[in-house]
Amino acid sequence: MENKKSKLVRKSTYLKSPLRKGNLITPLPGFNPDNYQKLGQKILSNGQKLQTGYDVSSFLKSVYELNEPETREIQEIMSKFKVFVYQTNFWLPEKEIMPGMYSVHDSKAQGMDMEFNRDKLEAMLDVHDTFHGVRYNPETGVAFAPRSTIKLGLERDWKKFATEGSKIAIFLPEGAQNLADLGKENFNRGYTFGVSGNDQLQKSTSVIYGEEYFHRELQVENNIQDKDLGGFSWGKTAEQLK
Repeated sequence: MENKKSKLVRKSTYLKSPLRKGNLITPLPGFNPDNYQKLGQKILSNGQKLQTGYDVSSFLKSVYELNEPETREIQEIMSKFKVFVYQTNFWLPEKEIMPGMYSVHDSKAQGMDMEFNRDKLEAMLDVHDTFHGVRYNPETGVAFAPRSTIKLGLERDWKKFATEGSKIAIFLPEGAQNLADLGKENFNRGYTFGVSGNDQLQKSTSVIYGEEYFHRELQVENNIQDKDLGGFSWGKTAEQLK
């Protein structure tokens, strides 16, 4: 008689979110909170990939569209903790002739340790689309928002929130619209943080936070420079739901 071993199999839980091409598959639950780099490495070590800014926007829009125990839990997380966006932002000095911000998908969770190479980024933008003055290439994961397109601060007009330059660069046009859509349905206003007045190159990463207790404000913070800041994130997998 064949010696067979017992095995417990539980069905995995995923959140399926529509993308411009195909679907985003996010395994649930996510990982315990940690800082940007350590959490990113946990996700990668588990065989998953880090979500792009566009992915994060689609994931969060789905989270707020569905009323399920798993999505309600993530909404609760959003109201108490920062959600990391694995994009590294490079803010050019404002005194430059053409100041602005480059955003690069951080597929290895380098964060503030990612080196700036303008020539390399421009080569990755050699082929690009343009939306409201922002150049972006979804295939290479690089975008550039001229300083003139970046409008930081409070915004109650969700149409203007969706066309602000730094969010277009980080989340792409569809992603910025995703954030505006979930903001319009679930929050009273939006707020965009960023770097300004800098006379030298500044690096940052981004987080999203759903403040619910005072102003009900959707906050997109594109000026994070604290490597030890704790937060949450979710990975993605290429595995398709049957």
